[in-house]
Amino acid sequence: MSKSNKQNSAVPIRVVCAVLFLCFTFGYLYFYQADVLTATQHLLSGGKTHYDRTIGAVLITVALFVIHLAVLASTKLLRHGHALSYFPSLLALTVLTGIHIHNDGTFDFGHWLWAAPLLLVLFIVVVVLIRQWQQFDRKSFAAPLLVSSWWHNLMVMAAMFLFVGLFSNHNDVMHYRLRAESCMLHRDYQGALMAGKGALATDSNLTMLRIHALARSHQLGEHLFEYPIVGGSAAMMPDSNHLRPVFFPMYRLVEYPSRDFRLCRHLLNRNLDAFVYELMRDSAATDSDFLDRQPKHYREALLLYDRRKAKPVYDNLTMEADYEDFLKLYREKTDARTRQAHLCDVYGNTYWYYYFTREQE
Repeated sequence: MSKSNKQNSAVPIRVVCAVLFLCFTFGYLYFYQADVLTATQHLLSGGKTHYDRTIGAVLITVALFVIHLAVLASTKLLRHGHALSYFPSLLALTVLTGIHIHNDGTFDFGHWLWAAPLLLVLFIVVVVLIRQWQQFDRKSFAAPLLVSSWWHNLMVMAAMFLFVGLFSNHNDVMHYRLRAESCMLHRDYQGALMAGKGALATDSNLTMLRIHALARSHQLGEHLFEYPIVGGSAAMMPDSNHLRPVFFPMYRLVEYPSRDFRLCRHLLNRNLDAFVYELMRDSAATDSDFLDRQPKHYREALLLYDRRKAKPVYDNLTMEADYEDFLKLYREKTDARTRQAHLCDVYGNTYWYYYFTREQE
């Protein structure tokens, strides 16, 4: 078969591989790793530049495709081995999105400083072997659309996509934190609260971000304990060590002089006496419906205060029935781990669950 026919027979494979690469790379950058790249650019530039998810995804995708074209021109990988010409581009994508961000604001690229050069050397060795094999595999050019060529290339592309997913930054909690920071940067506090909502994985930094997003949207007393909490009241404010945002300005995380911020601090400390004193000190406490209008977690804490302190303050028959069901479930499970898992499934969004689990700790 002539050289022209050989190249023409490889065109469909090249087109399909190019479409798969472009779609995967752009989607991966735009939908999954945008916040990681925002943090990466912020840390590398010292906060002097800002990453745009659309422009960044387009530019990086184009740059990686240009790298592929350069590799293809120098290696002449055709038919069976064509997909491998995307390996350096996908390796660069993995390294770029594989940054490890630490709680103290530092970062590193982990093992990639030595692993990436080693993999490139291995890639060169494989390319040399494939090119030698192609010279002897004349039969592979006899059929323009040989099925094995398609399967070889599609399987290699799938394996490299899996490689990117496995070895880039896929830390769920870090993704939730960066998504929350990105939303808060644009004052989208509801979007920040949706980051990782329903997931049990969290840390003190994510707890801090959620507390401030709830405070800014006036939802602290209603929804704070619907999220898993790490760090207690210490997680309400950043410090200079491990409790700090990655790229959200720290000066915007100020302590609120609001009543809700003070009340929730008492709840996080499990200090029911201080909570009730602070709440009842409000001049509106003389209103007969004052307690019924309080946010959900405040009413749960009041009922708990009544039961734990034997000082009647709040009367709500519906909530009392829920609390009795909670206690029944709490007492019927003898194994602590089984009991906590069952309670979390049913009452994990209540202050009672937080209070009792912290008591065990």
